[in-house]
Amino acid sequence: MTLREVQIEISRQESTQSQWKNPLVLAILAASIAAAGNAVVAVVNGNLQRDLEELKSEQTRILEVIKVGGNPDKAAENLDFLLKSGLIRSPIQVSSLGKFLSQRVPGTGPSLPSAGVTNTPSTEAANKDAAEKSATIIISMLEKAQYSDLWDFNTSDWFKKLTTKDAFVANLTLGRARLGRLIESKVLSNDFSSFDPSSGYTGPIYAITFVNSYAGSRIFERIIVIQEKDGNFRLSGIWTDKADKGR
Repeated sequence: MTLREVQIEISRQESTQSQWKNPLVLAILAASIAAAGNAVVAVVNGNLQRDLEELKSEQTRILEVIKVGGNPDKAAENLDFLLKSGLIRSPIQVSSLGKFLSQRVPGTGPSLPSAGVTNTPSTEAANKDAAEKSATIIISMLEKAQYSDLWDFNTSDWFKKLTTKDAFVANLTLGRARLGRLIESKVLSNDFSSFDPSSGYTGPIYAITFVNSYAGSRIFERIIVIQEKDGNFRLSGIWTDKADKGR
């Protein structure tokens, strides 16, 4: 290579390097990179927004199909339809719903009042009063040791799935043997819930707490009643504790 050619090559390289160091060139390059980055962010945000809207739509479908007037079996049937028809496609919701349906006990599960049907204040008050009357009858049957009749007529089908009549009668007989005659009974509270996290039960639930004075002791008794398909409230649990603790 001649000296002249070497000089020309050096000049060309210096010219190329100076272009990359030019502030205008650097500014244009930075703007191009930023624009490309913004485009990527826009695409990602668009995908996330679409996924979020689809998730909201699926949740709306789920809420709509369980509005079956408090019938958990029908609600489960509708949820199964959503899965099989592909109307629920979110992997997380498909997995959780599939697990719930496979493990669900007939007669249990979430359900909502039918569309357009709401409980009026008078209905809620009537239910609360009926639940309290049922709990009061249960207390009376317990005091009279009518355990067999309590099981046959005033115990819910849901509770009967958890134990046997013999075990129910035996536990009450042994546990209440020393209480004696009921002297005084007073309702302390009447609390409503639609879900029991300890058992997984879903439906109208009332917990009526009494303070009862017996010949043998003074105790708190909480009677849990649930509303069954015939509209009546029946026993689903009994909790007791001494009322004079800490005195």
